[in-house]
Amino acid sequence: MWKVDLWAWDRAGFDEKLGEHQRLARDLAHADRDLILQIKDAVHQRREYRDTLTSMDVYAFATQGRGRTLREFDEFLARRSAGAAPGG
Repeated sequence: MWKVDLWAWDRAGFDEKLGEHQRLARDLAHADRDLILQIKDAVHQRREYRDTLTSMDVYAFATQGRGRTLREFDEFLARRSAGAAPGG
């Protein structure tokens, strides 16, 4: 299933988001697209997908070279969650 998001920003917010998207496009140009599709295919029907787990997590995993498997992706998420915990 595909989803289309529409967003609106003021000028400053737009410029910030444009920079973020340009950095993401640059990073994704060098990423392993097969890995991204493999991970997204494996997680897109999880309950937390689009809530606490997003495509941006998959992109970060792939572009930062954090691993090659779904198990490694889940470990990446667990480490991220543990680091975001209060006092953690």
